[in-house]
Amino acid sequence: MRQQSVRVADYTQVLFEGACKSSAYLKDHDSPVYLEASYSEVAYKCGFYHQIGKALDPENYPAWSERFTDEEKSRYCKYVVDGKNLVARLQGEENEEESDNVPNRMIQEACELHMERWDGSGFPYGYEGKEISLIAQIVGLAKEFDRLICERKSETPYEDAVDILLAQEGKGFSEELLEVFKSQQTEFRNVYKKYIQYTKIKPKTVPLVEKRPGRPLGLKYRQIVAGTETSSFVFEAVPWFGGVETAEEAEALLLRTGLLKEASIYLLYEAADLLARMKNCEIYTGGVLVPMFSEFYQGENHGERLAQMYEDTAIDRKKLLVAVPESLLRKDRSVNARLTEYIEQGITLMLDDYHPEDLPIALIREIGFTHVRLAKDQTDISDNVQKLQKSGITVIDWPSGEAWLDEDELISYLMKSE
Repeated sequence: MRQQSVRVADYTQVLFEGACKSSAYLKDHDSPVYLEASYSEVAYKCGFYHQIGKALDPENYPAWSERFTDEEKSRYCKYVVDGKNLVARLQGEENEEESDNVPNRMIQEACELHMERWDGSGFPYGYEGKEISLIAQIVGLAKEFDRLICERKSETPYEDAVDILLAQEGKGFSEELLEVFKSQQTEFRNVYKKYIQYTKIKPKTVPLVEKRPGRPLGLKYRQIVAGTETSSFVFEAVPWFGGVETAEEAEALLLRTGLLKEASIYLLYEAADLLARMKNCEIYTGGVLVPMFSEFYQGENHGERLAQMYEDTAIDRKKLLVAVPESLLRKDRSVNARLTEYIEQGITLMLDDYHPEDLPIALIREIGFTHVRLAKDQTDISDNVQKLQKSGITVIDWPSGEAWLDEDELISYLMKSE
């Protein structure tokens, strides 16, 4: 709470100094007498002490929650009045209705009214418009900006917080104050950078591959596991190739040009980028499944390159599921040893389009598979699922729909889902 108060104090001072120079406030005859640069340090103290009333809360009293009962909400909202009374007592003015001492009055108003909102939706009194003292409005905006930055699961928390605040014009905050806020963006960003290490802000993910809109290949995503909990979502990465209609055509083209394995590595890197972004944004899912061409697993072992990919992104290896078509094992049983090598190197392989009648469960366990996807033409699905699960093998479903999302759309969707 102290760290938050320090940040809010700095934002408050920046906003106050901007208000002192604002033509909208300079022309307003109702502007308070303290709106001048000489009170800048007092404005800092207003931000620093704004939640001092929480010192009177019972030990371990919870932070605000939408799940509070009416009684809990009432108890929580009391801290602003408690804060004003505590400050007045410390200042020796506890019996005064309104302080004649300007700095004292500023701090009292900031403590008491910083949670009021321009449209009357705040607390403790439901004041609206100019009923709310200017210093309380300033502290309220500074606190809300800091809250938005610290609580957003985003790679661009600063930009998101700015957009959300500006959308509150006439609701949370006045047009004049938001104009001041816009004019002080350089100073606000400097404060943000100054304290970034003390917040829960995640740095923007640096991608391993550049995903230009005009690139010749890439990934889109479809949800596999339906449900209400984001942690149960698994997404299948669906490769696309510019100018090529089908996966078979793409495979033939890549084989002719000698680019199949490089293209496959690229697709894995793009999927790893997505998982890194999820991790940075604290989005928890079941993972991403990436289909691979059969040719990828033959010849050279790409384990070292993939190990470097895992190291560069610091992702959970179990979250990246790499599909192996069952047809590969039927055509070339000698590939089994190569697949076991990959699994032993920490790469999570999933046997795709699996027919239990053609390949016994004992064989796929011997190779090391921990995940399979049954072929769509299976009739005894529930029976086979039970047998596989008893053997410690996770069964992955097929996508539940045809809707495709690109990486940015998927991140946005998952943030809203949480």
